[in-house]
Amino acid sequence: MWHYACAPSISRRSNTMKLSATEREMTQTIRNKSWAELEVGDKAAIERTCAVQDLILFAHVSGNTNPMMLPDGSANHGSKEVIAPSMWVGSLISAVLGNVMPGPGTLYRSQSLEFKKRVHVGDRLRITVTCCEKREAPVALFRAEITDQAGDLVCAGLAEIDAPTVSIETPVRELPALIVDHADHFAKLVDLAAQLPPLKTVIVCPEDRNSLGGALLSTERGLIHPVLIGDPDRISAAAREIEADISGWALVPETDHRAAAARAEMARFSHAHLVPGRQALDVGGEDVARGHRHAVAEHGAREQFIGAGRAGAVDVGEANDEIVYAAERRLLGHA
Repeated sequence: MWHYACAPSISRRSNTMKLSATEREMTQTIRNKSWAELEVGDKAAIERTCAVQDLILFAHVSGNTNPMMLPDGSANHGSKEVIAPSMWVGSLISAVLGNVMPGPGTLYRSQSLEFKKRVHVGDRLRITVTCCEKREAPVALFRAEITDQAGDLVCAGLAEIDAPTVSIETPVRELPALIVDHADHFAKLVDLAAQLPPLKTVIVCPEDRNSLGGALLSTERGLIHPVLIGDPDRISAAAREIEADISGWALVPETDHRAAAARAEMARFSHAHLVPGRQALDVGGEDVARGHRHAVAEHGAREQFIGAGRAGAVDVGEANDEIVYAAERRLLGHA
């Protein structure tokens, strides 16, 4: 979360733009300062606390996985031994220039950086930019300084930018939320499920890389035997995109999504099951299942309930001729 230390109003007495987090939320818009409006001495600042998530995300974006700059995966994610990448520190300057001063419409020409002190997880940084020179429009120079919670200089540099030439007022933009996992929460569950016989699973319209990729992962782990319903051409295209060989998978051709879903929803079957996402039932056993409503044999059954709409399944295993089908209820295996 950004913590803005300075208000969208400009004090002519101090030539300082100040924006607080509360005022920013109330304002709902950000207005820039054009090159003509800029004055030497104008300044702006934001504050930011270095977090573990910043280091992980920066490693993903930059490809820099230097172990000195990544947490070791232990519970002590706040370890002071972890060093923030210097370029992550330097990149904070662009947030002030692009968001606050001069603001929207600003473009970089060059940026010099000199790093004075290392930054660690938990350090609170103040990033300040000050207009120190105006050249021929739209060029302007800004002195940049980053200090830590002790007031020590962490980084200094000079930014040469093209300031916006027109006034822009834009809504405050909230970025999509990102969740960074520090542990695989499902590994143990998947390992336990992999010890059981795979479920014959029908998947409706897995016609993009994500839905087909999920089925592929489940198959590779031995969790399911997939049966696909959907457009063969689109499913094949998705398979090529993720470089997957599905030539041995059962496929029920159906180009109309509604027809595929309806066909699967009404099917009565004894062996196929559902998975989260676009789920369906085995469409091959309508005749077998018609008119039957048997209880699941206790000796051969295990129940699986998936809370996605009306999705759910019961594995009848070796329950002889016991029949289970999806009723129009959320509870499965219900007589």
